[in-house]
Amino acid sequence: TIRRLLKMFQEIVEPYQIYLTRETFIIDGKESQIRLFIYIIFWKVYRGATWPFETISQKLINKHVDKVATILNLNLTAIHKQQIAYILAINIIRVRKKHFIEKEDRWDHNINIEEDYSGYKKFKAIFEDMNMGSDGEISFFYLIMETRPKIYEVKEISDRIMNYHKKQN
Repeated sequence: TIRRLLKMFQEIVEPYQIYLTRETFIIDGKESQIRLFIYIIFWKVYRGATWPFETISQKLINKHVDKVATILNLNLTAIHKQQIAYILAINIIRVRKKHFIEKEDRWDHNINIEEDYSGYKKFKAIFEDMNMGSDGEISFFYLIMETRPKIYEVKEISDRIMNYHKKQN
C-alpha cells in the first residue's frame, strides 16, 4: 500500500520536476518548484481555515504581511493576506531546514525589483527580519507576488511591472 501511494505521489509531483528518493523519502528537485508545489498543497488542504504551521507565529507572520501590503500599497482581503501568510511561513520553514532559493538569471527577464520598486530597501528589511534576506528569496517572493491579481490594482506598481514586461517582450 505504501509503495502504491508513493508511486501515486511520484506521478503527481513529476510535472513539477520533483522527485521522491526511495531510500530516504526526501523530496528532491529545484527548490523553487518544491515551494510552488507546497504552496498549492497547503492552500488546497487548509484554505486558510486553520494555521498548520506550529513552529511559526501566525501573529508575527501577519505583521510581516501587513508591512508588505503597506509598502506595496495593497488593499488585501483577509483571504489574500492568509495566502501570503502561508507563503511566508512555508518560506521560513524551508530556509530553517537549509533549503534556499538561488536566484535564477532568467528571473531578471520577468522582474526588476530594484528599479521597478521604490520601496525595495524597506521590502528587503522585512525579509532580513525574517532571516530570508538573500536576493534569491526576495526575488522569488516578488515573482510569486506578481502572479497575484491584487498587486495590479495599484496603478503605479502595475504600470512599472507591465512596462518592464513590454520592454523585455
